[in-house]
Amino acid sequence: MTGVMTSTRLFLIAAAVSSLLWLYSVQTTTIDRIELTSVPIVSMYRMMPMTFWMGWGFLILATCAWYFSTKSTPLHFLLGILWFLFLIMGPELMEVNARGGDTLGHMIGVTYYDNGLYKPPWVGYSAFPGFHFLVIPLHKITGVGFFDLAKLVALSFHVIRLPVMLFLGTRLFKDPKPALFFTMLLTALFWEQYQLDPSNQNLGMTFMLLILGLLFVDREMTPERRAVVIVLYVGLVVTHPLSSMVILVLLLFFRLIGMSGKGIGSNALIRDNTLIALFGVMFGAWLMYSSDWVLPQALDYFKRMVILMDRNTALGTTGSVTTSTGTVTTSFFAALVYSFLALLALWGLAIAVRRRFWNHLSLRRVLPLLCIVPLLVSVLTGFWSLNRYYFLSAPFIAWFFAQEMETRKTLAIALLIVSLPFGFTLRYYNEPLDYPPSREYIAAQFVVNEIPSTETVVQGIRYGPDFRSMANAVKGPERADFIDVSNATLKPGQDFRYAMFSAWNRNHTVFYAGEELWDVANAYFFEVPSNIIYSNGDNRVHAYEDRRPKGDGH
Repeated sequence: MTGVMTSTRLFLIAAAVSSLLWLYSVQTTTIDRIELTSVPIVSMYRMMPMTFWMGWGFLILATCAWYFSTKSTPLHFLLGILWFLFLIMGPELMEVNARGGDTLGHMIGVTYYDNGLYKPPWVGYSAFPGFHFLVIPLHKITGVGFFDLAKLVALSFHVIRLPVMLFLGTRLFKDPKPALFFTMLLTALFWEQYQLDPSNQNLGMTFMLLILGLLFVDREMTPERRAVVIVLYVGLVVTHPLSSMVILVLLLFFRLIGMSGKGIGSNALIRDNTLIALFGVMFGAWLMYSSDWVLPQALDYFKRMVILMDRNTALGTTGSVTTSTGTVTTSFFAALVYSFLALLALWGLAIAVRRRFWNHLSLRRVLPLLCIVPLLVSVLTGFWSLNRYYFLSAPFIAWFFAQEMETRKTLAIALLIVSLPFGFTLRYYNEPLDYPPSREYIAAQFVVNEIPSTETVVQGIRYGPDFRSMANAVKGPERADFIDVSNATLKPGQDFRYAMFSAWNRNHTVFYAGEELWDVANAYFFEVPSNIIYSNGDNRVHAYEDRRPKGDGH
């Protein structure tokens, strides 16, 4: 009894101190720009105050106190919230603007939809309207400014997902300890930032987790719950149809397993052929609606990845970008990704070599790993690359390791704690590139308001949001990049009359193409005299003398 009291007291003290340090860090730290260093992840680590890392230490202490306690109580579920605060909410609250490489790309789609522009080239996700039509009324009803709304939506989507993860954990496990272990590990596994920006796939994952939670309620499904699942699936189809394909494939897989007569701890829904047929009809209707681009794209992807064995197509997690000068791969990021995946593989191997695992082997025990297999359909059909396959597999990976935590108890807590810095590192590695400083937004407004849409403006490497997205503008000048300039395919004053310079542009150019391209481009820019027509202390917009031949239709 004394030991239980001591463990609980230690947990409460460590959790309380960790919470206070997190709150102090968020209240006293404001991040507007992130300078690029030679090792990019160091950039984000340097932005966090010392109190934040001290809070990490107490968080790890609280995690160990909980893990080695004899009993888990509802109070311990505070750990799930704390992991969420330190890995996701803390850094994002410290940042002034919405973060994420895809945030503005998806949010500008809201503006396009609101202006009746539903098809390419305006909107690439023309068949995924749910996210946009959810945000449009929020924008109008709340009256919140567009870029404040982007940050609000980003934070809100994370907050909504946390209780859904807790719900799924409590459905998968009757014991609260593995349920909490599942939630914390899944929080760390969700580092794939481009899937968790405000987007269709972000909402799609939340819908998926909810549906899976209802599928794995270990009792018969009532008509009310059945209706909820159908409504959720409809929401998934209109929000992110490709995620609805995953649910459909999993249901078919569960049904196939159920035909063997072996139980997997699910309810009657998995054996409901009518429900499976209904889901199939819904997904099929979307597929027919989108057949002009989904199927051709899928076939092309399948050809490149499976038949031609194109490395860059398959390895979506390497952080590589293809340019007109070739492919530049950020090998350090790739090494981190593969190191983390190797760590998970070794964890699984350590479990598999235990006799205890094989002595009690059953279908239900290996079900989480089996669930990963049908998800390969999403890759082999060309719908997603391997980075999103990992994202879809993350809940099942967390499920397996939480289920087996007692098989290798000490190793499990060690690797859970190691996943904390790994998750942070992988999530914020690209932050110097994905997080535009405030002055970028101000300069973008000048460009779209003052430069005619018939002109061309050179703006860094063609990666991330352009000035139209950052100004929330439907119309604006065309964009060119530094590679075009360094290859002398564009001439100042003739092919383009304006160029933007900023630290953020330099970050992208140096990161993807090296310092040499930045120097070459700058030397090329200044061979022709120019005037600075805008400067805000960081961004400069240069205008070149018009040297186009007379009679040019521009």
